Amino acid sequence: ALAVIRERVPFPAVLGYVCFHPCESVCRRGSVSEPISICRLKRFAAEHARPQDQAAAPVTKTGKKVAVVGSGPAGLTAAYYLQTKGHSVTVFEAASEPGGMLLQSIPRFRVPREVVRREIDWILARGIELRTNTAVGPASGFSLEKLRSEYDAVFLAVGAQLSKKIRLEGSEIPGVLWGLDFLREVNLGSWPGTPLGRVVVIGGGNVAMDVALTARRLGAKELQIACLESRAEMPAFKSEIEQVCEEGGVLHPSWGPKRVLANGKLAGIELVRCTRVFDESGRFNPSFDPSVTTVIEADTVVLAIGQSTDFSFLGEIGQSLVTERGTLRVDEATLATPVSGLLAGGEAVSGPSSVIQAIAVGRKAAASIDRYLGGDGVIEEALAPAQENDPWIGRDEEFASRGREPMSYRSLAERQTSFETIELGFDESIALKEARRCLRCDLRLQIGAPILPPEPWLEFDQEHVATTSASEGVYQLLDAEKQILRIAGVVNLRLALEEQLNSNPKARYFLYEEASMYTQRESELLQRFLQEHGHLPAGNDLGDDLF
Repeated sequence: ALAVIRERVPFPAVLGYVCFHPCESVCRRGSVSEPISICRLKRFAAEHARPQDQAAAPVTKTGKKVAVVGSGPAGLTAAYYLQTKGHSVTVFEAASEPGGMLLQSIPRFRVPREVVRREIDWILARGIELRTNTAVGPASGFSLEKLRSEYDAVFLAVGAQLSKKIRLEGSEIPGVLWGLDFLREVNLGSWPGTPLGRVVVIGGGNVAMDVALTARRLGAKELQIACLESRAEMPAFKSEIEQVCEEGGVLHPSWGPKRVLANGKLAGIELVRCTRVFDESGRFNPSFDPSVTTVIEADTVVLAIGQSTDFSFLGEIGQSLVTERGTLRVDEATLATPVSGLLAGGEAVSGPSSVIQAIAVGRKAAASIDRYLGGDGVIEEALAPAQENDPWIGRDEEFASRGREPMSYRSLAERQTSFETIELGFDESIALKEARRCLRCDLRLQIGAPILPPEPWLEFDQEHVATTSASEGVYQLLDAEKQILRIAGVVNLRLALEEQLNSNPKARYFLYEEASMYTQRESELLQRFLQEHGHLPAGNDLGDDLF
């Protein structure tokens, strides 16, 4: 199972914890009852696979060198597949440890650090060179131009590592924090342990939800979340919003920040009613009703309203690469920038995205770079051993109604004082029960292509003749071109057809129908044939004048 997953993604365990599983929304089992828990089964497979199942296949080196800037999921995925194509890959990371947002921003209660590190180590062990504490850019003396001169291709996967900041009155007051900065300090162990007291989080996305749950685990006495969007418009995943509410978070949708209040120290935040987030053309362009405001008392305010990328590392070529939206300019099909040999992908191009989306971009980049370097761009792997599946499923009267197996969660009391994972995962018995709910869509590959339009003819052989009735009726015999050779009404269909098997070598197909008035039916069919063709079938020896 792990080999099957690794044929498409190099982070099976990480995805098993944090993927928002878009595949489940199109799982055909969902049309019957509920979709298969694909994400949770990935986690089970990754956590229970034997070490010997993870051996790397040898590759033939191409002599080409690729530099990857950034060691998040997009960068490491690209590096992994480029290495499997035989290119020498070096990953440059400004931080002291690879992983990017996987380690710096995603909280430990989402995915354990050891799981992330184990999968990164597995990727790097394929022969990828990693250089940490190596920032690329003019300030470090290791410029992008230098990389381009030393490598055959460069892939920028730097992510959106900065908190997007807005001009807000009072945002400089102590106690006002920024979402990604807060998460990074907590994840990397540099949070000073300042008491949070009453916390207000501004933002409706996944980062805001992670900030809220993190604040709860750090001892927040009250937890309130305000966002521009209505509840239905909130961009955060539904499951994450529900977790925040389960842990006592109070949502305030359709409110925007107006100013931070202080009275010697931070006292709260004033909000203004948001009447619309997007304009008629669908662009982000919020409107407010200044006559409707409210105040929430707070000791800590965390602004988690978006992410952005630091493009200072681009140097002189930055002006030609950065768009008005603050993202890198690339060809959507190839991820190539206007600069030859320089490709880019991930959040620096798309803006904030999910881990699975980053992995997809990494795969796309690897294929594109391989083609640029003269390869075929085919990065698909066949890692799972070939096997024939038994098409016999059997009968299960309760199969259709069987729902998803429930997930075990850490109790609310445990969650709020611990950074341990919220979901406890499937054990073997539950995983097998869930997997057995699968409709086995793969079996469709063993079904022969139907003849279109459908034809009623059967192959004229002993196997098919043996299935016919021994009753009265009419049969028709056809040759290899499916031209009718003979039409005959008989007392015993099976016996008559068996005789024809031995005496009519030109017959290749047949059709039959049971009819007690078989002579009448024979006459009808012969008359129809005579009208269409002007003569009788070659195998019928009656004179034409009789009809």
